[in-house]
Order: sequence, then structure tokens, then C-alpha cells
Amino acid sequence: MTANNKAYPKQSALLHKRAKRKPNIEKEIKQLVKQYFSTTNGGNNLHQALITRVERALLEAVLKQTQDNQSEAARILGISRTTLRKKITRLELDKLR
Repeated sequence: MTANNKAYPKQSALLHKRAKRKPNIEKEIKQLVKQYFSTTNGGNNLHQALITRVERALLEAVLKQTQDNQSEAARILGISRTTLRKKITRLELDKLR
């Protein structure tokens, strides 16, 4: 047990519990949409903007997890490597690497 755990046992237990909890993606998306409407007048193309951002974050995370192994990333995502390459190009993720 570290000094931090001894000094703050309740906080340490809460952080441990949160680390084990799976993220609730639907809840997080609903919160983001609510935040979007609270900071804009509605705008246009919410669906496309949200899908693009989610797809970009998903591809970045999977590519990082696979150390940029596109074949493995495509397998995890359940898409072909060709489709993954097209998405990487469209989202300009290849320019980040």
C-alpha cells in the first residue's frame, strides 16, 4: 500500500472502483450532445460531425493499441485493411504519424 492509499483510503477506493468500471459510451455521447446544444444554437450536420469525431478517436486508439499495425487494427475493428486505409486517409490520420 502506498502512502497515498494510507492518507486517502476513501479516494483510493473510489479511483480503484472507477478504474474497473466499463465506460458507458451512450451516456457519454448523450452528455456531449447536451453540451453541444448548450454551447451552440443547434448548428448543422451534427450527425456527421459526431460520427467523424467518434471514428477518428476510435481509429487513433486502436492504432495506438496495435502500435500502428494496420492489419491487426482492421481485424479488431472488423473491417478490411483497405477500408481502414481509406478511413485513415479520409480522416488525415496518416499525416499525424
